[in-house]
Amino acid sequence: MRNNCIKCLVVIVDRGKANQVCKILKEQSVGLQYVSLAHGTAHSVFIDYLGLAEPEKEIVLGLAAEGQLRWAISALKQKMHLDYPGKGIAFAVKLTSITQCALEKTTASHEEGTQMEDTALAYELIIAVSEPGLSEAAVEAAREAGAKGGTIMKARSMCPEDIKRVLGYTVQSEKELILMLTPKKDRRAIMQAMCDCISKQTGERPAAFSLPVSDVVGLVGS
Repeated sequence: MRNNCIKCLVVIVDRGKANQVCKILKEQSVGLQYVSLAHGTAHSVFIDYLGLAEPEKEIVLGLAAEGQLRWAISALKQKMHLDYPGKGIAFAVKLTSITQCALEKTTASHEEGTQMEDTALAYELIIAVSEPGLSEAAVEAAREAGAKGGTIMKARSMCPEDIKRVLGYTVQSEKELILMLTPKKDRRAIMQAMCDCISKQTGERPAAFSLPVSDVVGLVGS
């Protein structure tokens, strides 16, 4: 099969539109769909760049072979206008491994498709871990370093040092994950700015990492 590389498709849209995204992905045989709630951080002056016009967001994850991915993104652009400012963003991350069960759910129904520009070397996804209430300040610091906004997700730490016992109950530490799609050339400065901001507030160095992404849709210039 041509272009049988498996990728994880990530779509971020306004709250209430995830069902429409999932319907389109299902029509394109994109399997293993998952939806998570989040909220955007972009100021109004950055709406045209990131497509984050409303603070409440939904994140849709799906797995697809590369050929399927092209058809799915094309359908999202056609039916949800993701290539227009303010409609949302989408990108893909190449997988390095996958179980047989997951692989069976990504069988490509399309083997051919229009070649898309490879943006894997142009953009990266930054993921930073922040204490609750500090994410907004970290995003502001990132903006000063060239970022245009991002998405914040609630999370729980599963690290042993963050799990405590209170009155016989297990209490897990709450965290916030900052997701920020940015040009690769700006990645180092943005990560440094966020980490410095969080460190000043907590006295500890935060965890942050980045990974290359491809098939970027919804960012001006992508």
